[in-house]
Amino acid sequence: MMMQDEAIGWDPAYEGSMELTWLTLVELCLIAVLLVVYCKALHWLVVRRIHLGGWRATRHALPTAMLLLTVPLLFLNESVGGPVIERLTGLLVCLNLPAYPGVLAIAAISETLNTGWPIVVSCVAAGWLTWFGTIRIIECRHEDNTPLTLNLSASSSRSDN
Repeated sequence: MMMQDEAIGWDPAYEGSMELTWLTLVELCLIAVLLVVYCKALHWLVVRRIHLGGWRATRHALPTAMLLLTVPLLFLNESVGGPVIERLTGLLVCLNLPAYPGVLAIAAISETLNTGWPIVVSCVAAGWLTWFGTIRIIECRHEDNTPLTLNLSASSSRSDN
C-alpha cells in the first residue's frame, strides 16, 4: 500500500498545447468524411465482385496484396527514406485501416504475454486475418440484405377447429 507522503513522478515531454482552431476542426471533419468514403468504396468493391467468377481467390488475394505492398515499404522507409517513399508508406498505411484493430490487439497481447513469436510475424498474421474478416463481414451483410417479407394473405390463414 502506498504511503501518503510518497509521490509518483511523471514528467512527459512538453510539446505544447493543442490549439483547437477552425482549421483543425475542418481537418478533422475532412478526415472523418474521407474515412466514410473509404469504407463505402471498400464495401462497393467487395459487393461488386462477389458474383463474378474467381471471387474466392480474390477474397484471399486482397488481404495478401495489401500486406505485401505495405510491409516492404515500411522497411524501405526506415532504410532509404525520402519524401516519395514516406508518402507511399503513408498512403498504404491509410489504405490498411481495416487491419488496424487486429494488429493493435495482437501486438498488445504479444507484448503482454511474451509469446515468443516475433511481434512483426504476429502483426502480419493479424493484419491478414483482420482484412479477411472485414471482407467476410461485408459479404455477410450483403447476403443478409435480402428483403424479409411476411406472408399475411387471407388464403394462408389457419382455421381453428
